[in-house]
Amino acid sequence: MGTPFFEVANRKYRFRLLNGSDARQYLFALRAGPNYKDAPNEVFRYIGTDQGLLFTGAPQITTFFHANISERHEFVIDFSRYPVGTRLTLVNLLVDKDDDRLFPIMEFRVNRVEADRSQADIWPAAAWAHPADVQPPSAVRTFRFNRQGGYWSINSQQFDPTRDDAQPLINTAEDWVLINDSGGWGHPVHIHLGRFRVMKVEGRAPNPGELTGFKDTVWVGPNQTITVRHQFWNFPGRFVFHCHNGSHEDSDMMSQFNVQPNPGTLGI
Repeated sequence: MGTPFFEVANRKYRFRLLNGSDARQYLFALRAGPNYKDAPNEVFRYIGTDQGLLFTGAPQITTFFHANISERHEFVIDFSRYPVGTRLTLVNLLVDKDDDRLFPIMEFRVNRVEADRSQADIWPAAAWAHPADVQPPSAVRTFRFNRQGGYWSINSQQFDPTRDDAQPLINTAEDWVLINDSGGWGHPVHIHLGRFRVMKVEGRAPNPGELTGFKDTVWVGPNQTITVRHQFWNFPGRFVFHCHNGSHEDSDMMSQFNVQPNPGTLGI
């Protein structure tokens, strides 16, 4: 079987991508021509993260993006830059380029001319929808993604449905410091209920769009610390957060928080 392909016109296309793998990460890049294995990475527009368009109101021009498990990414490829007959290949730079099963992911074949009435360079910047978008954090909490007793753990504990590891107030925001002290495994950390902004990345460079878009999953790789400002909107009660590597989650690398009533707001 060959690489899957998609025939495109010489105009802009907007793509939404989900990494639905159990554990595999991807470092996506786009390369042109029959010798794509050794070709340079092409430029494209990165426009959205897990929770929608970048709140800056403009794309980030890049040649790659990192997709960890459960993350969503939105980007625009402008095929008008390439003559009809051009083939481009979406590749995974985390795989040996000579692995023909896993290095090429998708081929695009420019096969026709079409008018392009699209616009992908500007959109309304974020109109903050809730006070939690701009208010300072009401608390700071630290969670370590580690191992305890041979099991994947958060703060050296496995999941217990009767235990709450945080009790944020409804309609507030908190800063959560997500720490991975290990030099081995990394963890795609997914927090339920709302959305968050990535405020600080330590141990690696930020990924495209990571500091300028709302997210609900973030990569906490080996020896990395990521600070996120999470919003606890509208709904009281218990919600989970966990590593989205399926094998780690199945081994109880999960915890929960219980959103409490807030006398300082109108509630739900």
